[in-house]
Amino acid sequence: MINLLVADDHEIFIDGLKIALNDVPDINIKNTVKNGIEVLNELEYAEYDIVLLDVNMPEMDGVDCARKLCKMNTGTKVLILSQFGDKKLVDKLLKYDIDGYLLKSSTKEEIIKAIRDVNNNIKYFSEEIKSEISHKNTITSRYDYYKCKFSKRETQILNLICQGLINSEIANELNLSQHSVETFRQRIMMKSGMRNTAELVKWAIENDIIE
Repeated sequence: MINLLVADDHEIFIDGLKIALNDVPDINIKNTVKNGIEVLNELEYAEYDIVLLDVNMPEMDGVDCARKLCKMNTGTKVLILSQFGDKKLVDKLLKYDIDGYLLKSSTKEEIIKAIRDVNNNIKYFSEEIKSEISHKNTITSRYDYYKCKFSKRETQILNLICQGLINSEIANELNLSQHSVETFRQRIMMKSGMRNTAELVKWAIENDIIE
């Protein structure tokens, strides 16, 4: 049995989803919540195979919730089921290692297939979403986020740079030598293609790379 947690603040949609999945023997909507905060609270006390996560919710939206779930590493898979699917939104969610993305206009059959695929560790994206992400393997610009794969330490340092810390302060914060910080900083600049700190900070914010 695939146990689902559905996060959506539209009761009409949830009711329709329950009706659609009611006769599917291997899929069970175990519980429903109305925002990302309730998702995080629910996962502290109960186990679910998949969270069906809407993007547009009050208090904590699906993007922030997906980001927190990625950090928590709960083992619960995240399948976005949303009305929206523009490139910028999809790119942001892909950073949080979501397991799939469907539009609410998807057919019952596609929703069922997506749930089963994701449960079997197969990522699933609707055709409309695939068209938004297909570019990432063809763009070769070093300014493109997907070509700038930072290590965990580089990401830490990039975040601290964007907070306004200088090299000596970053060294103290991370218990590193100042020389090591300078080396990491040079790598970050080279990978991003930026020429100075101001450009780097602006680029990191625009591409939603920093936390």
